Amino acid sequence: MSVTVCGPDLGTADAYATAAFAMGRKAADWTLTLDGYEAMTVLGDERVFLTPGFPLADSAEESP
Repeated sequence: MSVTVCGPDLGTADAYATAAFAMGRKAADWTLTLDGYEAMTVLGDERVFLTPGFPLADSAEESP
């Protein structure tokens, strides 16, 4: 499993990610409650859960 948390304070985001990782499956629901932070949770069975505002990389090709 993996948890990535993004937000305005790196230390807080890191603490949230560590706590969420320790929660296991419950992490995906818990991260929805984090005010001002977004998360991606990947479970051992490869299911991926994103909070609504999690930033995704633009998949468009770059111009040369």
